[in-house]
Amino acid sequence: MTQRTQFVRSLLRLAVAFAAVVPACADLDAEDDGSGTALSTGTGLQADYFNNQTLTAPAALRRTDATVNFNWGTGSPGAGVGVDHFSARWTGQVEALFTQTYTFFTTSDDGVRLWVNGQQIINNWTDHGPTENSGTIALSAGQRYDLRLEFYENGGGATVTLSWASSSQPKQIVPRAQLYPPSSGSTNVALAGTAFRWSANASATSNGNRVAAPALNDNSTAAEIDLAGSGDDPVTNAWEAAGVAWSAPQAGINRVEFVNGSTDGPTNGNGNFTANFRLQLSADGATWTDAGGWTLAPPYPFNATASNQTYTFTGPATTARGVRVTGQVRTAQTSWHARAREVRAWSGTSGGGTGGSGGSGSSGSSGSTGSGGTTGTAGTTGNAGTTGTGGGTTIPTHCTSALPAGAQPTNVANPTTVVGTGTAASCTFTALSAAVTRGGVITFNCGAAPVTIAIASTMNLPTGVDTVIDGGNRITLDGRNAVQILRFDHGDFMVNNVRVTLQHLTLINGKTTPTQVIPTAPAPCSQGFNDGQGGALYMRDGNLTIVDCTFTHNQAAPLGPDTGGGAIYVLGSKNGVIIAGSVFTDNHASNAGAVGGLFAQLAIYNSLFQNNSATGNGANSNDPSRCSFINNDQNEIGSGGNGGAIYQDGGNATNVILCGVDVVNNAAGAGAFGGGVFMTSNDFTGTMTVQDSIITGNTGGSWTQVKEGSVTNLGTAFGVNAKSATVQSSTLQGR
Repeated sequence: MTQRTQFVRSLLRLAVAFAAVVPACADLDAEDDGSGTALSTGTGLQADYFNNQTLTAPAALRRTDATVNFNWGTGSPGAGVGVDHFSARWTGQVEALFTQTYTFFTTSDDGVRLWVNGQQIINNWTDHGPTENSGTIALSAGQRYDLRLEFYENGGGATVTLSWASSSQPKQIVPRAQLYPPSSGSTNVALAGTAFRWSANASATSNGNRVAAPALNDNSTAAEIDLAGSGDDPVTNAWEAAGVAWSAPQAGINRVEFVNGSTDGPTNGNGNFTANFRLQLSADGATWTDAGGWTLAPPYPFNATASNQTYTFTGPATTARGVRVTGQVRTAQTSWHARAREVRAWSGTSGGGTGGSGGSGSSGSSGSTGSGGTTGTAGTTGNAGTTGTGGGTTIPTHCTSALPAGAQPTNVANPTTVVGTGTAASCTFTALSAAVTRGGVITFNCGAAPVTIAIASTMNLPTGVDTVIDGGNRITLDGRNAVQILRFDHGDFMVNNVRVTLQHLTLINGKTTPTQVIPTAPAPCSQGFNDGQGGALYMRDGNLTIVDCTFTHNQAAPLGPDTGGGAIYVLGSKNGVIIAGSVFTDNHASNAGAVGGLFAQLAIYNSLFQNNSATGNGANSNDPSRCSFINNDQNEIGSGGNGGAIYQDGGNATNVILCGVDVVNNAAGAGAFGGGVFMTSNDFTGTMTVQDSIITGNTGGSWTQVKEGSVTNLGTAFGVNAKSATVQSSTLQGR
């Protein structure tokens, strides 16, 4: 029997055992978009309603609208707003589900206009009866884009809706889970400055050849600016720049966004920088220095793929009179220029305060596209930031039991390999990959500042020697939303004693690319993929320890009955998984939003799981009466969605231990179970232990089925099938 078949049959036993307890397709709280695709954690858009047709302040009503799907007829939108001659503005962000061209649709009576990512794509600001308008824009999966929708009603009937569609997304009202209100207190101060372009400079810090370029800070990406102006650059490997300067200092700048222009021409792309892309700050509006302690996401590619993409620098709150993004362009070919569409500089609370060692500091508010906090010691991330690294939330420390020896950091005083020679530039992917291939104890010498290493391809860990990777709370491994970061594949099952330890390290933006597509069959037959586990780390027949690490915005296969592990997936572990003092936020997969184990014990201490989601739907069972097609030797129905944060399946007395663990605001998929924790011991030999933990705000189906003991209800965040359950000094939702 293959391990995948074991996995399927484990879930099958569970589905059969509890068919009478919970219907397979129950109408649960977790949302689904009807296509079986991942939904996120949004709450809707900020809505302001005005008693005039011109959006003139003050607003008569402000609220959060979960979606824009209104037919008020001849009535009022809400208290204090008239039935005619009113207007409304919805603002916030929309998060894409696929990297595709999206079509947005509005149906309105009367006027409507829509901006996405600063680009106006719908404009029908006229009196009319119910009319559909549409516009298109290219979006990237998992990235949030500013959205503004405006509407006015003259007289008679009033209606307004906002829908979307793509090649993989059937047309639907944009769901609440993909809509986010504006970041609290965050302001684009670039709008108050003067935008410039700088061209053909021989020096990185030159202020020469500066020309006003107002289209760079007009809150629109419609216009494109050639940073070199007309003609060829006269300087070899010229420096060009786009930025904003102010007449007075601007305080609290912590995020700068650069929207690249379009590229064309040769393979490398005329229209992009070709080297040394960076952020610079100015204290006087004229003298420029490189920004220290700032991180960039995603990494700038220096080729044609930069076309029309947004690149975000995030750093400590800074007072400046100027910000600019600069880099070099090559001149080996005619008219090689960089191009830009917009520069934004954000001030205020937009992604969490800078935390101290170990992730201390107060909770950050929701982050915006590409932000989420600086890469610091244990990082600083807003709750919804996409690339921040771990902080903005205090790591729990309330496990009152002594942690086992295996949950302590490994001594790395005598490393096998030290990556780097004292500078950030020396800490390359090539050097790290070579060290990982060798195994043993790996440390870093990259200088005093935090360093992010872009992972070019998945690094394969050796399966015959223990490996320890210690980031010293300064190293972030960035999968660039393109590759799985680490892989350990011994090929056997529960026999290997080798252990991998990751400590004082951050792993972000890991992403698998599943290839084993389930044969096409109509729903409710299973949809999606049979592979693609472990967005940041996949391990088969190995043992794993995680100490003081952060896993953020990692993604495994988004749909499929048997795949999962947004951050980590472990299959067939002899000695199990230990996690201590770590943070898992904004990770997603079909099952096991953050951490998944099949025949792998999970022992988790003093850790946080927040805003992770299982993105499949319908769970998993075998039902020939509903599906005549075969997948994994069964008539499978359901496409996953179990275990919003933590998932464990199998037998052989593989237990789940949670001590001092906060599991907050995670979600199972529609028709699936265990918004916080999913466990099924198919031979009823595994036990569930919950001590000193807080498990609240999670959504999904739930049940508790045990064979022994007095605890028969773990609340509404669990889907558990176990020998017994123990709860001590814990807060569990619905219990």
